Amino acid sequence: ARKLLLIAVTRKLTLTELARIMKRLGCREAINMDGGSSTAMYYRGRMVTAPSRRLVNLLTVHENVPRSARYAGAPPRERIARHEKIRKERAFAYYQQAQDLRRQGQFGFAAGSLKFACFLDPTNASYHAALGEALLRVGDTRGAAGAFTNAGRLYVAKKQSAKAVAQLRRALDLSPLHVPARETLAQAYERDGFTKLATQERRLAAMARLKLVR
Repeated sequence: ARKLLLIAVTRKLTLTELARIMKRLGCREAINMDGGSSTAMYYRGRMVTAPSRRLVNLLTVHENVPRSARYAGAPPRERIARHEKIRKERAFAYYQQAQDLRRQGQFGFAAGSLKFACFLDPTNASYHAALGEALLRVGDTRGAAGAFTNAGRLYVAKKQSAKAVAQLRRALDLSPLHVPARETLAQAYERDGFTKLATQERRLAAMARLKLVR
């Protein structure tokens, strides 16, 4: 009847079993949230099911809230701006952590931190370039090529052609058949007026695509 149901279970269930329960309750669409020790439900002043650890996230539902008050403390634009600022700050913290780990020679852990930095702030080319370096040090040439390509793509968007070409060339040194790197390099050359080089890179990209298909 187009109602929202929030359900917590207190014993182990498979996803198939849970799906059957939701179907019996008449649900047309369902999402399985996090479970295990974080399972909890609080309803109208009473703890129905208590978690077995401290929680860092929760989902709340409020009844009879006036439409004018249906925002969490700030208008949507201000919330989005604040959220973006927090994400960038956390990304930079992960980047700094990765730099410390790299100095200690722990390149695998550094790559992990840099992946978080790239996820939180995907438009920062420096994070992707640093991720490529870390992945290269642990022998993941394919991942490094992808990271260098992402850095090059972002530098192209920022009109920093020299940096873009340097990153894309690194990607192609590691993976000559990397089609996205070839195509992005063609864009960089075309933007700087090097039409012959751009045409050449597009031709190489087409050939690489054919080789990959075969």
